[in-house]
Amino acid sequence: MKRSRTFKEGDKVFAKIKGYPAWPAVVLGKSGKKFNVQFYGTGETGYIKPEDICYYLKNKDQMVKGSKKKEFKDAIEQIEKAIGVDGTDGDDSPPDENVPSTKRKRSNSEKSSDSIPSKKSSNARNSESEGESNMSESTADGPSESVPKVEHDTEGEDYNMMDEVETNNTQVDEDLPFLPNVKIVSELNLKNWIIYADAVKENPDLYKSRPMDPRHYYENQVFPVLLPTGKYAGLKLHKKWPLHFSNEYDCAMYDNDTASRVLLLKESVVTGDVTIDNDPDAFLEDFDLTETEIRRDAEMKLINNKYKRVERLRSESSLVELDAKIKNCLGLNKADPKKALEFLDNMLEINMDEIMLKKHSHVVEMIRRLRKYIGNTEEWNLSQEELETFNADAQKLRTKADEVYKKLKSVVKLPAGSINFWDGFNDVVRKFREDCIHLNNREVFVLCAEPYSRQAIIDRLEQEEELQEADIHRPIEPDTDKVGES
Repeated sequence: MKRSRTFKEGDKVFAKIKGYPAWPAVVLGKSGKKFNVQFYGTGETGYIKPEDICYYLKNKDQMVKGSKKKEFKDAIEQIEKAIGVDGTDGDDSPPDENVPSTKRKRSNSEKSSDSIPSKKSSNARNSESEGESNMSESTADGPSESVPKVEHDTEGEDYNMMDEVETNNTQVDEDLPFLPNVKIVSELNLKNWIIYADAVKENPDLYKSRPMDPRHYYENQVFPVLLPTGKYAGLKLHKKWPLHFSNEYDCAMYDNDTASRVLLLKESVVTGDVTIDNDPDAFLEDFDLTETEIRRDAEMKLINNKYKRVERLRSESSLVELDAKIKNCLGLNKADPKKALEFLDNMLEINMDEIMLKKHSHVVEMIRRLRKYIGNTEEWNLSQEELETFNADAQKLRTKADEVYKKLKSVVKLPAGSINFWDGFNDVVRKFREDCIHLNNREVFVLCAEPYSRQAIIDRLEQEEELQEADIHRPIEPDTDKVGES
């Protein structure tokens, strides 16, 4: 890549930080000789030299090859969507100008390119996250607080980013993002575990009959605590490993006991009653994180969780919107089956889940009916040619609707003994509405998981925390504003 390469605001690129793989990013602007970029998937920003940046489309085959980590794939998906909206990555150079040369074969370590670049401390440590993040900027004003400085001696020769991608991949930890050696659990996480366990205790029979809900356990999970010396130490969450649970109730009770024990131990550590010397087994060895890194990790996790919810709700909104558009295309007075066919294609592309279909069962019903669509041709006074054209389009529509219906069927898990999909689906929807009876309309609207699941309850706790931090007070809704009470 040429050192003199320039980029514009909004350009979609790969940006390279020393010690980390090239990562999809968008150019925010120029600051001196460097470009301010924001990384897809993490939302972090950094000031990068032009020789460490290349356009996305010309280089994606080389950069993306072999990547397996979910976070990297999510970043690729985000930049692809952004390019799809803009129609370009912003590159207006001649075809060969921006293609970095490759001086050697790709190494076997390129699989490590799935790790996300982020802030790098003096010990090459960065913050950790368990999911996707949005593009909200969460860095400080200068490059020293956003991403590590990239230093290359480029005098007299052009710097080849691809070469460093190959040689540096072996240095990248597979557990990134963000903290490679530990998994941080915040005090808010622990308190939410306790609140969730209280909810589980109110209905033990339900949760004892449920398999363990998805959650992340790691042997190196720690709770950071500030020592009287002013340094941080990591309290171990798990006294034994591995963990085994037979149902969700047992798992929730373990979380409750663990969180209560660790929070109580924190108080003893802060006062100096418990130290690394007199209780070494309670602490993780070689814990050397700064307050900035710990805070950064917590912030990124909140961003990630919010981003995941927003992205999912955006997909759900698209599903409902397409349902309305299809119905509008196929009225009694006139119909546009070609347009409806386009909307069905769009619906096939949505990453839908069972909760979406339970919340909006009318979408499933519409698709089911559409498989037999014939229009209202008797009232339209069509010519023979128009009728033949319409019938052909209607046939394509029915075929496509059947394809969509098969996808919907694959998403929904029917109860045992269901004779057919439609009857089984109606049973599922009825049960879902019964489970939502305690939720108000807003809570149902943002619901992303089964109402009694751990994720749904934790989501509500995090959303309430966000509202409190933003000093937003929701009005008390009347009892009549309950699902299923109409």
